[in-house]
Amino acid sequence: MLVVFQVGNLIIWCNFLIFFFLCLPFNYQGGPVFKGKPKTFYFQFIADKIKIKLSTWMASLLSIAGRVQLVKSVVQSMLIHTMTIYSWPTSFLKEIEKWIKNFI
Repeated sequence: MLVVFQVGNLIIWCNFLIFFFLCLPFNYQGGPVFKGKPKTFYFQFIADKIKIKLSTWMASLLSIAGRVQLVKSVVQSMLIHTMTIYSWPTSFLKEIEKWIKNFI
């Protein structure tokens, strides 16, 4: 059975299901949702989180092995989560790699 929704019915169902109309782009479960080609500013909030984590870890006294483990477990998992969906801009990835190398 094919159900065709009109705009009015769609709004009623969205209100009933507590679903909000959002303008693109928006973040959902830690990843950006957007239309079109991936651009740097869509991923900027993830890069900001990574930069904050690296700067707070820089103050702690960690061995090189500890720093490598932190990058592998935390930072790379943040990147892989969105990389499975989108291909990031290469210039942006090179910048994040530079931050990681400076941290280690």
